[in-house]
Amino acid sequence: MKLKTALEIGMDCGLETVGESIYNIRFHAINLFTYGQIHTELAELKEEFETLKNCSDVTETSSVKETIQLLDEKFTDGIMASH
Repeated sequence: MKLKTALEIGMDCGLETVGESIYNIRFHAINLFTYGQIHTELAELKEEFETLKNCSDVTETSSVKETIQLLDEKFTDGIMASH
């Protein structure tokens, strides 16, 4: 799952931080993905978050709204393409 998608879901759920949004996806993965897709989707989410952490000031406690804005402004082609 793309990080931006996870953050948008988190925002729709009323979550405020990046860490809460990622945890939400991990917690509900069995309901979001087929059993065979869970590992792949969560690995993609983790990789995108780790890449973003390494090239920005984003952390688990960063604002979902501000992080989405950052992604829209600086990573228009995606996190992995920009890295």
